[in-house]
Amino acid sequence: MHPITYGDYPVSMRERVKNRLPKFTIEEAEMVKNSYDFLGLNYYTSPYAANIMYPDTVNITYPEDYQMSDSNVTIVEGVNDLQRPDFIRQHLLAIKDAIQDGVNVKGYFVWSFLDSFEWSSGYTQRYGINYVDYNDNLKKYPKRSIRWLKKFLSSRDIVSSSFKFNNT
Repeated sequence: MHPITYGDYPVSMRERVKNRLPKFTIEEAEMVKNSYDFLGLNYYTSPYAANIMYPDTVNITYPEDYQMSDSNVTIVEGVNDLQRPDFIRQHLLAIKDAIQDGVNVKGYFVWSFLDSFEWSSGYTQRYGINYVDYNDNLKKYPKRSIRWLKKFLSSRDIVSSSFKFNNT
């Protein structure tokens, strides 16, 4: 994104890739700089990479009742998505900081409105802010995250909008 915003690669990239990285001519840099009409960023995960030394053997153990997917959760468990409201709040705070730094943000889209078929997981992962009961005629139930989002949008106060609120 750096080249299409500034017309050149970031310094950190130039330092790492050195002469293997092609150089823009002055004309190319001017042509590519700010050449977008719209810039959208879609990501599913945002892991951090670090040089961490691990022992030769890493044992990962899961609790006996741990499930690798959300496919068997009850409606009560499904609508009580405890981590997502805080994730959305933290993400909106980062957007607020970006706007204050001069980024021209025009919108934000929470993924996803409904639990849906995911290309690598089928119906086993529930990403929606509304729980879909696949066993009861696709009945929808609002999750905690949508209730938080509704409360936030009505107050428009991201700083004091705590993600910890009662279930009413």
